[in-house]
Amino acid sequence: MKKLALVIVVLAILTTMACVGTPPANPPVGQARVNPAAPSATSPATTAPTATPTNAAASTTASTTTSTTTSTSQAAPDAVLAEIEALHTRAKTAVLDNRLTEAIKLYISAMVRAQRNYRALFETLNQEIATIGARLTLEPSEAWMGTNGEQITGNTREANNGQGLMPAVYLYENYGSSKATVGDAVIRFEFTENEGTLLPSVSTDRFGLANTTISNIARTGQNATVRAFPVFTNEGFSYAFREVFRDFVYLAPQTVVLVTGMERSSSGQRENPQSIDILAQAIKDLGLDVIPHNGQLSADQFNTAFSGNPSALAQLNTQSTPGYFALLLIEVNQPIQLVMGGTTYNIFNTTGRLTVRIVRSDGSVVHSLTKDNVRGQGGNVEAAISDCVIRMRLEMTQLITANREAIQRAFME
Repeated sequence: MKKLALVIVVLAILTTMACVGTPPANPPVGQARVNPAAPSATSPATTAPTATPTNAAASTTASTTTSTTTSTSQAAPDAVLAEIEALHTRAKTAVLDNRLTEAIKLYISAMVRAQRNYRALFETLNQEIATIGARLTLEPSEAWMGTNGEQITGNTREANNGQGLMPAVYLYENYGSSKATVGDAVIRFEFTENEGTLLPSVSTDRFGLANTTISNIARTGQNATVRAFPVFTNEGFSYAFREVFRDFVYLAPQTVVLVTGMERSSSGQRENPQSIDILAQAIKDLGLDVIPHNGQLSADQFNTAFSGNPSALAQLNTQSTPGYFALLLIEVNQPIQLVMGGTTYNIFNTTGRLTVRIVRSDGSVVHSLTKDNVRGQGGNVEAAISDCVIRMRLEMTQLITANREAIQRAFME
């Protein structure tokens, strides 16, 4: 009986070993791709298909590639973050060393790298650079300061000719009671009112000064404004401090027109108030303010002013400073007595020419109107001249009315 029991035990052990079997040479595919940090649910090994050698190799390659990519993608952001932090540190150091232009450029470089994947850091950088901007000011150059300490204005006509005041600013960093100039910073200049041509970007010198040059203003009859503001650029990216600006205003010439005129004939040259009044009303009908000439005007004075001499124009009226002058010249030829068939009649014929010249205070012509061969007739020389003058006054009014739009447009140019 003891021998029989021993045989039964041995058979039981052998049966158990046969049921366990030998483990597969290759692990199942599903188990080869499991992330160690996230273990899969337990399942019997016999339920997963046994991988062939080819599949096993593919699984190993895929696992290796995934591991390498993950490692690289983790390392790349770390390197970028380190670079951003290094730029940030250098920027703050440059601020402390009063190297503001360099500091802002370093901030720009850091912000470029942080704007996509490091938004919180980007906002921090943006706030710090905005804080710097709050300390910046633009002040006009000495030429733009009046005796009362206020900024003065320029003239559109002068600026259009490349003359007079040109926009010029100092860039400062303020520390309350003191300030420091900011050199090597770019100042952008642009028209915010009217249009024109100017040098758009100028770098400040070591004194913080930058000035531009205007070569053209589109409409000199309208006011113009040029705005200056700092722009910092680095690595192809720009940061504009548009809240830090200085405006330079150019005023158009006043649309006040001083009116005067002369009549020239064989009787001499004289200033006729009636002709001046008619011209003044015609100009006023254009929507312009009018000042008739007040005082005696010699022929030489008028002729010099009519030629566009600025000094002579300024002397026409010392009580105001009109921006424009309307000058009328009526010229009547010597009347000729009518002779027909050997008989002389008490009829005198003549012709005349009228010219209306509207000029600016600098002598440049706004608009000019001319009418030739205006006929006049009378019973004597004076009557013929007077008739011709009356007819030319009528022609003058009609000319101005017919050219109304062109004249108004010329005042806006």
